[in-house]
Amino acid sequence: MGSYTSFSVDGYQLLSSKSYVDAVVMMVFTEAEKSIREVRQSGSEGDAHTDGNPAEEYSLTEVSYTVSGSTILDRLEVMVSHFVRHELCLKKGFAVRF
Repeated sequence: MGSYTSFSVDGYQLLSSKSYVDAVVMMVFTEAEKSIREVRQSGSEGDAHTDGNPAEEYSLTEVSYTVSGSTILDRLEVMVSHFVRHELCLKKGFAVRF
């Protein structure tokens, strides 16, 4: 039981974790790209959801974020440019405003 996350681009899994969502990865998504659905699963022997009865079905909540690779690239470029500008201002002793 618990939660599982995976980050994939064009079907290639780049990152996966159990019981937490990587906040850095989530920075490239917005709430508008979020979708929630119930997924029906059939049990298997020893499955904690079905008390070991493989005939039982149960549902899981799947939360996903979908966006194109070019949109992610654009967002990462903006993040990097803001970081570089922030770093330059700090080195020069300027106040940073965004």
